[in-house]
Amino acid sequence: MNELALSCHDDVSERELRRFITFSLLWFSLYNLLQKVLMLPDSSWQMVTMVYGLVLLLAFVPSFLILLSRVPQTLFVSLLVLVIVYATSYLAFPESLSLLSRGLMWSGMAWCIAIATYGIVDYRALYRSLVHISYWIAAIALIPIIHNFTSAQGDMTYDIGFSYAMALPTIIHLAEFARTRKSLFLLLFLLECGMLLAVGVRGVFMCIAVAGLLLFFTSRIDFLSKFICTVLLVFVGGICYFFRGEIGQGLYELFAAMGFESRTLHMLAVSDTEGMSLSRREFIWDVTWNLIKSRPLLGWGLGGGIMALDRGLAAYYDVSTYPHNLYLEMMLNFGIPIGLGLSLWLLFSPLKLKRLPAKWCEFRYLFIIFYAVGNVALWFSSQYFRTYAFFVFVALLLRLRHLIRQWENSPTTATSSKI
Repeated sequence: MNELALSCHDDVSERELRRFITFSLLWFSLYNLLQKVLMLPDSSWQMVTMVYGLVLLLAFVPSFLILLSRVPQTLFVSLLVLVIVYATSYLAFPESLSLLSRGLMWSGMAWCIAIATYGIVDYRALYRSLVHISYWIAAIALIPIIHNFTSAQGDMTYDIGFSYAMALPTIIHLAEFARTRKSLFLLLFLLECGMLLAVGVRGVFMCIAVAGLLLFFTSRIDFLSKFICTVLLVFVGGICYFFRGEIGQGLYELFAAMGFESRTLHMLAVSDTEGMSLSRREFIWDVTWNLIKSRPLLGWGLGGGIMALDRGLAAYYDVSTYPHNLYLEMMLNFGIPIGLGLSLWLLFSPLKLKRLPAKWCEFRYLFIIFYAVGNVALWFSSQYFRTYAFFVFVALLLRLRHLIRQWENSPTTATSSKI
């Protein structure tokens, strides 16, 4: 794969991989929509998930054949790692078979889209494809919200599923505004932030904030401009913090008048006692850390950790839960040495973006987008092995390492460094 291929390659195979990736993202969006529309028991949802997974696997067959010739080593090694993780988790705790089987379905679907992302050559075209489908993803996510708003008995307090479904198109539009400076994308971004403020959760704003900061500090803006913007940002942020009660109260009343009971505004601005609340996550983290210390070297595996956590939290929760933190969950699953190493690798991965040439900005945008929705989003919610965005983020991180090595070893780079 040479430099020209990265920017211009657009053959049938490349289009097929992009088609599968965009189809998968829309497919997951439709699944989230069905969860809101169809009120089915858990047993029926397992069947729906299996059908969804089967359709995705069938759609993956043409891409699999392409990847078999493009990246065979990565294809089989990644699949082998996935199998080993689940097999060892089962051997450690056979009673967790039910949990593992459900997790394997989601991990398998996520692996398909991740390996297809890794096999892409033209990331500029992939980024543009994601921009094109971002409108559809946002529209699909809004359908249940609009339905609830028009319903006389609709609950307009907050919706976790909507928050993280809308995070992807929102950050895509922020990145596209950073790239093009077009007011259309700024308007879309602000409208989506308004909807998230109305019915979203706090965690999604952390994703947006981290993405915005990474887009800003990894941009090619000169140092003086960055310094001035940073000072202004700190100044405006400080004013908003000191007057958060008045600002929050005004926004809260504005949204309430429109029929939206904004939980985010209530917790962050109106209620001082709840603003910085972790919503009982501190109990989960405390029990999780004690479990990690009880098996520090090998961990509990994917299913065993959840079962042990449920037993430890029986006094607080009457339903199954999870660690609510990506890095704690990794240490719970794999032990401190492996889990902590993986956590640090993932956390500080954006530092590598400095070594990426400016002309590959679309890849940088893709990386930042999925760092936010596939890593930052998991700091307080969701499980990584059931989240497709996490798998895509890891695929982009592995590809980033390859692209940096390719760039630094290219003859043009070597020549310019000598000059």
